Amino acid sequence: MKKNESNKAFYSAKVITASGLLTAASVILATLAKIIFNESPLRLTIECLPIFIGAFAFGPIVGGAVAMGADLISCAIAGMAPNPMITIGACYIGVCAGVVYRHCFKKHFQGLRITLATFIGHIVGSMIIKTLALKLWYGVKIDVLLFRIPIYIAIATIESIVLCLLFKNKGLKKEITGD
Repeated sequence: MKKNESNKAFYSAKVITASGLLTAASVILATLAKIIFNESPLRLTIECLPIFIGAFAFGPIVGGAVAMGADLISCAIAGMAPNPMITIGACYIGVCAGVVYRHCFKKHFQGLRITLATFIGHIVGSMIIKTLALKLWYGVKIDVLLFRIPIYIAIATIESIVLCLLFKNKGLKKEITGD
């Protein structure tokens, strides 16, 4: 694909509309998790599922933009200022997942690609950057933060399974990716 075609695809109405819908879905999932688990640093949520869909379907820039939009809107809904490091961590989830999905195993081993992208996105964004932000900005104790590791392994596993099932649906995959 030529550079102009790539930029044209990125700014298409389909990509912008889908990105907005994915951002809204992520905000809804995050809000539900906050209601269920309160404002705990430990919560089980699949709010990154729409971020991964955006990253896989439209690339790392869209994945990062969906994550940033969802984080900023969630902060506005909660009535709190966004934490820049947590927002960066959210962006890295989408960016890392998009890069891994686009460049690893190409069109083969779809399930492995999805799983690897999901885990790397969570390792970099959730387990490293966001955990560091919780420690530095909010002083959360390290023994509490260590529980984030098994929680995000479980979340990444659940999200990988759901994403593999979603992307097996040829009709949905065609609508999302245009393949």
